[in-house]
Formats: sequence, structure tokens, C-alpha cells
Amino acid sequence: MTGIHIPVHIRIARKSRGGRESLHPAEAQNGKPQFSKDERLFALGTRTLADLIAPAGAEVRRDHLQLDAHYLRVLAVTGYPRTVAAGWLAPLVEELDVPLEFSMHIRPLAPADMVRALGLQIAKLESSRRVDMLAQRITNPERDIGLEDAERLRNGLQRGDENVFSVSLYVLLRAPTKRALDEATSTRCSRYRTCSACHGSATAC
Repeated sequence: MTGIHIPVHIRIARKSRGGRESLHPAEAQNGKPQFSKDERLFALGTRTLADLIAPAGAEVRRDHLQLDAHYLRVLAVTGYPRTVAAGWLAPLVEELDVPLEFSMHIRPLAPADMVRALGLQIAKLESSRRVDMLAQRITNPERDIGLEDAERLRNGLQRGDENVFSVSLYVLLRAPTKRALDEATSTRCSRYRTCSACHGSATAC
């Protein structure tokens, strides 16, 4: 069966302030409608590559996206352990029955800006530690470790021995049903917390 292409002329006009339609400047010159390349293809019934690969429909919900018969959800990793080893994210991709995609964005940060930011952070941590000492409270080990790390990093940046990068990690889950998507999300979040606990505290999902 062969397709029949029927040319269709579409006239696009703008209404003036008086309510009358005004022609496109190029149309007013030669009296013929002027269309863009995409408009001409659409008028001729020709589909582009984008039309062929685009989904038939999309539904955006608060916590997921539905494209045709597929359900999708993106998880953002909002915290990282203090130190990690090679393969520390392996539990996230093992023994999963749904497709999984990782997206990592890395960009360098200006050393001068980071030195100033670390200076402010160090001042806050030292102030908090002095308040605890005056109140004779038990010291916070997590805060003390953070203070040591911040001082070491600031010194390394000032000497030019260290560089700081902003890292964003996203996980895209796909599933054939909403229930399967929720189960995959619960499994990934629990596994991330488990592998993060082995390397230090972190925030996930």
C-alpha cells in the first residue's frame, strides 16, 4: 500500500489592533504565503527523524514520567561518603531486572572561590566547637573530622596541590508498570544507603 501526499496550504496571519488580519511582510510583498522548512514539511505530510523517534504520548506526574507504555523516574544522589574506593557504586547496578542509566556531571570549581567558602565553613565549625567547650558538652566527632578535612583542603588549594570539582550523579530507572518502578526505586535507595554506610555517612534519594 502506497501513501498519497496531498499538499495543504496553511495561511498564518496576525491580527492587528483593529481586529483585522495582517500578512507576513514577505507575504505582503509577493502575495504568497511564506513558510519555514518545518512548516513546509508538515504541510506536505512529511515526517522528520524527530517525529519518528518521539514517543506517541507523554504524561508528567509529580514523581515519575510515563512515555507510551514505559514508566521512568530519576533519582538524584544528594550526598557522598567522606572517602570512596573503586567500585563503591557496584551494588546499585547489580541484580536489577529493570533498565538503569547513570548520568554524572563533573565541572571544576574556581580555587579562589573555594578557599573563601572553606574559610567561612571553618569559622562556623570552630565557633560551634568553642561553644561546646564553654558549655562543657561532649565533642562532636563528625564535626571535628569535617573541620580537619576543610583545613587540609584549604591548605592544599592555597598551595596548588588540590583541585575541587562539583559532581552531580543521577540514576534513571525504567519499568513497564508503576508498581515495578516503585519496587526498583525502593531497592536502589536501600542499596545506596547500604554501600554508603560502608564508606561513611551519606544522603540518598
